[in-house]
Amino acid sequence: MTDEQGVRYTANNDGTCAVSGYDDNYNASIAIPKMFRGKSVTSIGRAAFEGCSLISITIPNSVTSIGDFAFNLCSSLTSITIPNSVTSIGWRAFSGCSGLTSITIPNIVTSIGEEAFLGCSGLTAVTV
Repeated sequence: MTDEQGVRYTANNDGTCAVSGYDDNYNASIAIPKMFRGKSVTSIGRAAFEGCSLISITIPNSVTSIGDFAFNLCSSLTSITIPNSVTSIGWRAFSGCSGLTSITIPNIVTSIGEEAFLGCSGLTAVTV
């Protein structure tokens, strides 16, 4: 299932859905919706945006987890908003995001995978 911004979704067994991919021929900036086709968007799946050329992305407060490699090698990404609903950030979720300059990690996050920010050479501020 793909929306008008090129974001792909996969239905989960519990009646929710996950972001599972992205067609990089669309917008430079996107906002993931809270709901897609009547299902709550609760996660960003493994490698969903890996290698994309997005500049910014807004994640809704329905999302509770960001999967392994979710934004791996997204070197153009300069801005991302992680909502207070996110409790886990996967392994290498943002590795190689050299354009990312700052990030705020909500205090509800209980798990950050190894090397989550490896190679984020532009990152000068991390707020928790």
